[in-house]
Amino acid sequence: MASPKRQAVSTKTLDGPAIGKRIARARKEAGGMTGRELAEFLDVSERSLRDYESGGTIPWKHFARLEQLTGRSTEWFLYGREPRDPAAERHREVMSELRRIGRELAEVKKTARPPQTRTRPRRLQARQ
Repeated sequence: MASPKRQAVSTKTLDGPAIGKRIARARKEAGGMTGRELAEFLDVSERSLRDYESGGTIPWKHFARLEQLTGRSTEWFLYGREPRDPAAERHREVMSELRRIGRELAEVKKTARPPQTRTRPRRLQARQ
């Protein structure tokens, strides 16, 4: 199936810092992701992500991945407006909850002790 044609956008009409703020906002709303986590998700360096979030660079080739992760449309990232879509809102909520659960599991793994092997007390071993 052919993808719909995208309308050409002049970068002169875009507000880079506002786009960067929306990227940072969407990252935080997506379960409080860290910059490092988002950079890994986009497969970019943390420095590149800082450029995106400061508005110094518009991450054209990453908007599709940002949409997947956050449920926000490219139009929202670029212009700050988005048609109200209950399914997209629910998607954001579910993704946020899944990331929260994932972070909790990672914390549990860090603090969990490996299972101890039980051995018989020495006094019982000596009787046998």
